[in-house]
Amino acid sequence: MHATVIPEQASRAISSDMPVVRTAALEIDDVSVSFPGRSGAVDALTGVSLDIACNQFVSIVGRSGCGKSTLLRVISNLIPATSGAVRINGLPSEDYQRKRKFGFVFQDASLFAWKTARQNIELPLEVLGIGSAGSRRARALELLSLVSLEGFADHYPAQLSGGMRQRVSIARALSYEPDIMLMDEPFGALDEFTRREMHDELIRIWRSRSLTVVFVTHSLSEALYLSDQIVVMAPRPGRVKAVVPVLHPREADPALRASAEYIRQTEELEALIHAQ
Repeated sequence: MHATVIPEQASRAISSDMPVVRTAALEIDDVSVSFPGRSGAVDALTGVSLDIACNQFVSIVGRSGCGKSTLLRVISNLIPATSGAVRINGLPSEDYQRKRKFGFVFQDASLFAWKTARQNIELPLEVLGIGSAGSRRARALELLSLVSLEGFADHYPAQLSGGMRQRVSIARALSYEPDIMLMDEPFGALDEFTRREMHDELIRIWRSRSLTVVFVTHSLSEALYLSDQIVVMAPRPGRVKAVVPVLHPREADPALRASAEYIRQTEELEALIHAQ
């Protein structure tokens, strides 16, 4: 079973005779990003166009410096695009940000050391003025249960393992019920065993919520295990090289990694990244 590679320019149905009907949750249209440098502007992204359907799990892969994290920050309106546009459910990204419908999980869990797991999850709700103290507490306990940390509500980050801290970070990102979860190498600092456990946890959490996930990773195996489709980026400046549908059904099944289809698709992704 070979992966089907869809060149980015053919990944949208575009006709000169008919209007384009957009049904994607996330629409990225011809986005470019340049940063000022000592010897002139540095192009981080150029002409990136991509549609991501509602409730899809999409991973972005590519060599270091290809603009994966930059693209994630443009989607969330943390940095502006130099040109082009991002729309989420039909709204410009800056308007969607004001609706507080993004969840963002970074590689570092970035928890407040002086707050318990429960208090870290409650904090965004408190800052945004959402709910009463009692309802925020109930929401935090519900999310701790979702990430399998029921007995750790009163533990501080220093008392938790790396995987546990990242689960708290995911729960915190889910606290205000986002539609889209953006994840930037969230498991990159974990050991391989914990990382694989977190893959299955993330699949379970994703299935329990109506979420669209955009997931940045350097690991092709991780992307293949988690995703509906994989966006392969080419570097300098970053651009979409191809969109690769994942052919196997996504299931939390560690045996999948040993299958011939999985190994073949991983090898094909690696060849695609290294191809000129």
